[in-house]
Amino acid sequence: VRLPGAAGEHISTPAHPDFYSSNKKGVIVCVAMDNWAAASPAQFFMSQINTAANRRTFFFGQTVSGRVYAGLYQTGNSSPVALFNSNVNIADAAGVSDGEKLWLGVSLDDDNGSVAEGKFWWSLDGESWTIHGNPTTTAIGGSYDNTVDPLVIGADSTGTTSLMKGAVYRAQLFDGIGANTAPGQGTLVAEWIAEEAGTRYTDQTGKLWTIQGSSWATTNDE
Repeated sequence: VRLPGAAGEHISTPAHPDFYSSNKKGVIVCVAMDNWAAASPAQFFMSQINTAANRRTFFFGQTVSGRVYAGLYQTGNSSPVALFNSNVNIADAAGVSDGEKLWLGVSLDDDNGSVAEGKFWWSLDGESWTIHGNPTTTAIGGSYDNTVDPLVIGADSTGTTSLMKGAVYRAQLFDGIGANTAPGQGTLVAEWIAEEAGTRYTDQTGKLWTIQGSSWATTNDE
């Protein structure tokens, strides 16, 4: 499904207790960005953030000059208490061009025993993963927010900011990070698959996804 980078064009599923069993989260997406080196604005691959209501849990996206970044939010804090930012354009590292598909992964660890840690990966096939740069760390925060807002692909939870422009093929959320030697080693708690999804789609974990706006009418070949 192609997202045009316009307000109201995104994919969402309601908030669920499965998303908050721990403060360790993993995300995998398969996307083809229109511009892998976009300078601004930031674009979210997946998020649970409602800035207007001051409710934020996490995000994973692309920021300045094609770097990937992600964050975890402490309860009531308007800034991510754990912000992780790669220093290299991920498409350059993977050798893909604008409009070409790439698998991306992140693990967000609120406490690895000494610090909060984020790790990024990329893959050309979704099976063999290459870690992207060095793990980034911040000080450990306190309690992390569990919002009532939707889990969204391609935007923030309101569907109005950090709008993604490109094609989405798959998106997965994991509770926990397992051994953390690759992305997706936690428990799968939500999964959207373009080739299986209609306008509304129930995934294998029982989450109901809806393609919002007119993006349901625009598809990309796998």
